[in-house]
Amino acid sequence: MPPLRPVDYRTLTRVFERDGFAFNRQHGDHLIYTKAGVKRPLVIPTYKELPVFIIKKPPPYGRDEPRTVLRPPQELLAFALQEPPVGSLKESGWRRLAMETYYHPGDLAKFAEVGTGNKELWEKFQTYYAAVFADGALTEREKALIALGVAHALQCPYCIDAYSQACLEKGSNIEEMTEAVHVACALRGGASLVHGVQMRKVVEKLSM
Repeated sequence: MPPLRPVDYRTLTRVFERDGFAFNRQHGDHLIYTKAGVKRPLVIPTYKELPVFIIKKPPPYGRDEPRTVLRPPQELLAFALQEPPVGSLKESGWRRLAMETYYHPGDLAKFAEVGTGNKELWEKFQTYYAAVFADGALTEREKALIALGVAHALQCPYCIDAYSQACLEKGSNIEEMTEAVHVACALRGGASLVHGVQMRKVVEKLSM
């Protein structure tokens, strides 16, 4: 088997995600991943070129823990980290895995960077945003549940991430959060169905 080569950290995160690991949080420039059955989270530094020793053995989270080998299946490493010859059958699959993605969990922590282009507007938005989600006629917990439903209706992965955490922090449970998602689903479905009226009008007009 050809030797492994340094890769962008995003390629390695996709390898571990395919092996069942899930993004948990970001600590500085390190991404923390967890997996059911694995006692300690693993850390993936956000380096453009991860050295091979990290690819083979990502460090566990916590200095007091021994370094445990946490390897995904070797075929995943081979598929993702070893570029196949041009024109091979695996080339197109490798390209899909290695290409950039629009949504990366670590990007949520960079939200404030959007304000660098216009600090005044960003600060006004922040003030408004904080006021919207403060206790009022609705509690912060209720507003977080509404936001979670809207996040699913908008299909914004950043919002789903943020308001899933917010709902838990405000005291909601999985049953309440699931119902909020179903409310969003019902509205999206109903909105699609009601447009069937437009379809029927067109059909009736053309059938005259």
